[in-house]
Amino acid sequence: MAGEVSLDIFNLDQALIERYESFARSFSEIRAPEIHAQVDAAYNEQRFWPEPLITINPRFGSGHSVDQLFAQEVLDPALSRIFAAGPGRTPIKLHRHQDRAVAKARNGESFSVTTGTGSGKSLCFFLPIVDAVVRARRAGEQQRTRAIIIYPMNALANSQLEELEKFIGGSGLEEGLRPTFSRYTGQESDAERQAIAKAKPDILLTNFMMLELLLTRQDELDRAVIANAAGLDFLVLDELHTYRGRQGADVAMLVRRVKDRLVKEQKLLCIGTSATMSSAHEEIERASAVARVGKLIFGEELSSASIIDENLARATDPRINSTSLGAALPDAVLAPIPESLTDKELHSHPLACWIETEIGLVEGEKLRRRPPMNQLRRSRNSWRLSAAEPHRSHARAERCSSIRCQVQCAIASWPSGIICTYAYVAVASLPSVKVAMFDIQIALSYSKQKGNIATKSAIENP
Repeated sequence: MAGEVSLDIFNLDQALIERYESFARSFSEIRAPEIHAQVDAAYNEQRFWPEPLITINPRFGSGHSVDQLFAQEVLDPALSRIFAAGPGRTPIKLHRHQDRAVAKARNGESFSVTTGTGSGKSLCFFLPIVDAVVRARRAGEQQRTRAIIIYPMNALANSQLEELEKFIGGSGLEEGLRPTFSRYTGQESDAERQAIAKAKPDILLTNFMMLELLLTRQDELDRAVIANAAGLDFLVLDELHTYRGRQGADVAMLVRRVKDRLVKEQKLLCIGTSATMSSAHEEIERASAVARVGKLIFGEELSSASIIDENLARATDPRINSTSLGAALPDAVLAPIPESLTDKELHSHPLACWIETEIGLVEGEKLRRRPPMNQLRRSRNSWRLSAAEPHRSHARAERCSSIRCQVQCAIASWPSGIICTYAYVAVASLPSVKVAMFDIQIALSYSKQKGNIATKSAIENP
């Protein structure tokens, strides 16, 4: 794929650890041999950094395209021009969970979306919001702020501002129909705040602290901005799982003040997006847990039916799994592989199928993401091969010391629990887990837009 970077993540992981160890040990010089030996032993046992975690970004079930939803009169035709991508501005094709979100919003139902990183959760609320704005424009309704989207961090608001500019700004839609949007997070100058108050943007991006100030601060501009949102139609809480404990209670009270101030007779559509909030095995139990959280924060009646979970699909041949591979897997690993493979060839490649089923997915009545694996560094060679071919000798497994393919994944390899997310890569957000981002070289590469297997592979056989 264009712009793809190939990295040996195993070496990079080790290099990061070694550099951090060197930094951590540079603050003191230990001269006593016995103490030095004890410190060396502590570092060698990796007591200061946990095992790296690895997961893959799965393929999501396909839904309708935006123009198909327009043909079904679900969305306004203008959205085919707004939500389009590529040089020819082709209407995007939605994932199944995005389809379900549009349907629920169309029915006036509040909901929460609990899908993984890179699943396009933001489209689950932007599609119905923009659709409502365009329809209101066509109906000649008065200009006002119809949607407030609350982000836990300004960086997320900034990112979404760029996405809106890409979709709406690049649509070429006539000004009379083009939705307007603004960011109001405390980063704006007085001139920008005045312009926002005057423009009455259809969509307002903010954070919960700034929204609190808008409701309580006796500032003329703030009062004007919040007055523009009278009769609010949509209230969105992005990253719902971040609001917990005392902060969660504060946000729940904020939502109630917003509803009391801005919503009178009409129904407010509340939308939440979240990572998984429950580790329950059964889907209905996970949905019920998320619904309880949503009900507490939004003050709306949410049930398990209000929760939209991800629908996953196999990117490789669904007829092939780790059990059916047999001897084909070690043969594929040890055989030379061309630098370039077609989608069709990768679709049924034994190694690609094994990686997807053993690292990425849990098969059952419904496909689920497999939890990140953490036994990587300690059993690097055997994890790669011998687990898949127990009948082969350990010596032969040792030969495969440099298997390299590309899967967009996350490896936990950064100290101090810093969480770094880039593009559409899934990361493990665990306390005190080192997290870094890599284009991991294990099996295959997924396309960001289509969820298809990319056409380039680089498996090295020593």
